[in-house]
Amino acid sequence: MDSGFDSLKSQLRDSVEECTGRGLVYAAKWAAEQLCSLSAETSTVPKPTGVPLTKPATPTLKHRLRGASRQLPLGTDTEDRPRDAEQERKDQWSRLDSNERDKVTLAKCLFDMREFDRVRHVLQECQGPRAVFLGLYARYLSRERKISENSSRSNESVEAKQVAGESDSELVAIRDELEARDSDSDLDAFGVYLLAMVHKSLGQKQLARTACIRSLNMYEYNWSAWQLLETCVDRRESMDKLSGELPGGWMRHAFLAHMLLEVFLPSSNSNGNSSSSTNGGSGNNNGTSSDEFSVHCQVLEQLFPQSQFVIGL
Repeated sequence: MDSGFDSLKSQLRDSVEECTGRGLVYAAKWAAEQLCSLSAETSTVPKPTGVPLTKPATPTLKHRLRGASRQLPLGTDTEDRPRDAEQERKDQWSRLDSNERDKVTLAKCLFDMREFDRVRHVLQECQGPRAVFLGLYARYLSRERKISENSSRSNESVEAKQVAGESDSELVAIRDELEARDSDSDLDAFGVYLLAMVHKSLGQKQLARTACIRSLNMYEYNWSAWQLLETCVDRRESMDKLSGELPGGWMRHAFLAHMLLEVFLPSSNSNGNSSSSTNGGSGNNNGTSSDEFSVHCQVLEQLFPQSQFVIGL
């Protein structure tokens, strides 16, 4: 079987495991659906004509955290192996996650039971990226639940409270902790994604967009991060500019096809003409967007011929 096809399956399986372990069930479900939609007869990953992936696909998170050993000349002392700061940090994260595995397992059980405050208590002394994400995500969701529970007692809508700005001390505290870790280079891709969520809830849309793109370039197989990015994209933004900031793996095709369908193409059609402000008001934008949409769908249809996500595009 083609190694590219094996890599695709490995990426999706890794995504299911990583997202499930962090409570990102929607992203895990999406990845599992694509995994199960691969054709049983498919033995190779198709390479559509004229649709190259402009950047190498992102390695799985496990591979990146563990770090593949560099090949050195025979006789080279392993103590002399070059190790940069990034690799040392990933190794440290891997050790912390391993040492904190039992507490994280308990915390995840509590998380699944929606006992968010207990999750925070169990993980309060943990420093690994998985524990940090789960603890702060539980704290974030606890705030969301309280807003929902209190909404019936106030004339203010849930949506208005969810974008409370700097006056929301709980959100600000979560943001400050994430930013402190980020400034120390101690935030992994999922932590940066959570930072994007917090920025969005604080009404800081541009910061949320930037954090989403950072997260996806660190680890692109989190579908929830792609969907959050979609909500942060300005309809006046150039598609070429956005596309140039995205990682180069196959996930970009799913995102761009979905975004063109949900955001750009409907706005053009609803205007009754092909002119739109999305790409600077060019008269052939609708046709260009339609062509781009077809290209992305071509890639997805060949990779996932049985995917309900792809069929529904």
